[in-house]
Amino acid sequence: MRTNRSEADGDGTEPVKWWQMYFEIAVEISEIGTIATGRGIRRLRFLRKRYGGRNWRKQKGVAAVRLPGGSIRQAEVHWYEAHGVGQKGWKIKRFLD
Repeated sequence: MRTNRSEADGDGTEPVKWWQMYFEIAVEISEIGTIATGRGIRRLRFLRKRYGGRNWRKQKGVAAVRLPGGSIRQAEVHWYEAHGVGQKGWKIKRFLD
């Protein structure tokens, strides 16, 4: 059993980090909304240390995403963004179709 999430799997591959994106946005994001800002973001310290920036926002939206297998699905996506830094930490929260 792996106790540390940063350890490699035994097959020589690195484990998936939360900030790695294994999908691409196929069309424009719609229904964009803000989930949290500033101190309401749990990962704020990490984001500022890694990327800099001051005014971080956690955003959500709906988009068609292309998965590694080539399939395209509607999904709710979450990400962080800050002025001057851009959008970071993309993840699929759930599939809508």
